[in-house]
Amino acid sequence: MRHLRHIGLVAAVLAPSFGAGIVARKWAPPANEARFDWFTYQGTDSVYRTLDIGPSRYTNPILSGFYPDPSMVRVDDNYYLVTSSFAYFPGLPIFQSKDLVHWTQLGHVLDRPSQLKLDSAGISRGLFAPSIRYHDGTFYVVCTLIDAGGNFIVTSKNPAGPWSEPIWLKVSMALTRRSFSTTTAERTW
Repeated sequence: MRHLRHIGLVAAVLAPSFGAGIVARKWAPPANEARFDWFTYQGTDSVYRTLDIGPSRYTNPILSGFYPDPSMVRVDDNYYLVTSSFAYFPGLPIFQSKDLVHWTQLGHVLDRPSQLKLDSAGISRGLFAPSIRYHDGTFYVVCTLIDAGGNFIVTSKNPAGPWSEPIWLKVSMALTRRSFSTTTAERTW
């Protein structure tokens, strides 16, 4: 169907140039096709308002909504979690918890346009499988930006930000969160 739309548009644009004598008309989506400029999911499903969650109970999933590929680190009495955000801006939501059940979103690791260029990223592209680590007073997030730069690392002294500009890594796409280590004998990453 999509290729037919493109053929019709090309014919409408080029026909007057070739004297084809057809009338160009603007293509419009079918009346039954939904179009959205923006959407937001709040995670306020009614089930979460009516559940009685006691001290030894929790919901599954713990974070309602769209939070794939979680990575977590413990720092003192707090847990910090970061998730993929694919082609959405701001990127890489970050959360904090003291008990692994109740989470508070602190913000996003990538919240400035200078940190994240997603202009041409397809809906299933963008930021995949981040990894968060902590060492010697600094938080580190390493992630892959599919189709727009490869692998990068950002740092912050505070998990709520601000986070640094990305430092692009010259490594292959084989980088995984398991291969990200915060300490070696010689360096801290």
